[in-house]
Amino acid sequence: MAQPTTIPIAGSKYAIIDADTHLTEPHDLWVSRAPASIRDKVPQVREVEGVPSWIFNGDTVIGKGANPASAVLADGGKARSFTQFTQLSIGDVHPGASRVKERLEYMDANGVWAQIAYPNLLGFSGTNTARIDPELRLVTMQIFNDAMAELQAESGNRICPMALLPWWDPQDAATEMERIIGLGLKGININPTPYLHKGKDGQQLPGLGHAFWDPLWDLCEATRMPINFHIGSSDATMDWLGSHGWPELNLDQRWAIGGACFSSRTRNQSAT
Repeated sequence: MAQPTTIPIAGSKYAIIDADTHLTEPHDLWVSRAPASIRDKVPQVREVEGVPSWIFNGDTVIGKGANPASAVLADGGKARSFTQFTQLSIGDVHPGASRVKERLEYMDANGVWAQIAYPNLLGFSGTNTARIDPELRLVTMQIFNDAMAELQAESGNRICPMALLPWWDPQDAATEMERIIGLGLKGININPTPYLHKGKDGQQLPGLGHAFWDPLWDLCEATRMPINFHIGSSDATMDWLGSHGWPELNLDQRWAIGGACFSSRTRNQSAT
């Protein structure tokens, strides 16, 4: 990563790095890059029952309402409740949620030198692709990684998106990692609970500690590639509310308690 030419915070010798930010994927991220043969199958926004929604494979809804999953509003304010957050559209949130120039301006205004960025739409590790055939899944992730490399370059390496890997096959994952290294991406982001899914051969996948995954781990070790397990990055941990708290709690109270327990659920699953 390039070193900052100036220190963002007056009087400090340290540059601040935001270690967990997210991208609100532009509605044309995939359709603008996909080959014509699959352009109608890659993720895109269409109306479903009168509501703009993200769909995959032409008819599989993966994001009804096309919620941008951003809490920073267009005027710089913040969404202060779970209900408000879930009802936002992409036009309601800060343009920096999707666009590099505006995000860099927002970072500069808030004293942030660099960011580590994660996806939203495909799931924090790509698990939302699990219902689609592996070939389309792979192309979808490759297009995402290509777009993230472009974003990183446009930001001058100040925004570093973590690449998605085809976690359903260790050899495909290793091959894609070699490709993203060539693109200049700085880390990988992977599903901590593949054992809840089946691989390309239809067999149940083992846990990440199994020798089955050694081709991927060997490459990570050889290239010193950072491995990320984002909170809520699997079917077992992507539960915003959880089962904590009393039934009498309102939605915002349950949201606060569930958020506090989010990380512990991810640690438990990643360690199994």
